[in-house]
Amino acid sequence: MPMGNRQMRQAVAYLRSNDGSEKKLAAQRELINAWAARTEVHISGWHLDFASGNAETARRTGLCEAVAELKARRAELLVVARPHLLTRSLSQMIEVLGILRVVGAEVCSADGAELSWPFLEHIAQHSGLA
Repeated sequence: MPMGNRQMRQAVAYLRSNDGSEKKLAAQRELINAWAARTEVHISGWHLDFASGNAETARRTGLCEAVAELKARRAELLVVARPHLLTRSLSQMIEVLGILRVVGAEVCSADGAELSWPFLEHIAQHSGLA
């Protein structure tokens, strides 16, 4: 989508609810939409899982579909409302960020929390996970 003389960045959004709560999902959508408007990012796709934040990555079809979109270069960013909605496990967070790094994508948290690879790599080294 053109914006002036530059292209808007494209993102895929990932929502997760372990209990299927529409109220929680709506709150996530609202936070992501506000972030997208503020940062001038277009949300090109929405993916959803009804699973625990500790569920294996391969069993989270919504997350896998989002990563597939990023691999296909239909978007360059993965956005979540809050970091714990991506995963509740530090080792799994490192795994997911590693996958995104390989495909050349970034991850953003709509609440402004830091989710960069260097930041998590630093935490992993100091927690004994690296």
